[in-house]
Amino acid sequence: MIILVIGGLLLGAILGRFFTVLVLVPAFALSLAMVVASSAYFGHTLLRALLEFAVLITSLQIGYVFGLVSYAAEIRGNSRFPPDRQPCRSRTGGTFSALKR
Repeated sequence: MIILVIGGLLLGAILGRFFTVLVLVPAFALSLAMVVASSAYFGHTLLRALLEFAVLITSLQIGYVFGLVSYAAEIRGNSRFPPDRQPCRSRTGGTFSALKR
């Protein structure tokens, strides 16, 4: 069960980093099929299959939020100096040598 949670968190973080929220619908469908197939193979009860599915989609959603937050933090951290407005750096005069002229 712990491997299921860790895998769901990591997959959710990757999905949150690179895709919109609509990608969670096929991810939920795929996880439902995976949980049903594994429960049928190992002979688990329906209650255990539903519990595994609930844990998996919850960990996917939490991972998705963490992926969104990490992406927003990266964008916010890089937006101090956009690429066309980098600080002027001279070899001899320091950071603001171009402004002294």
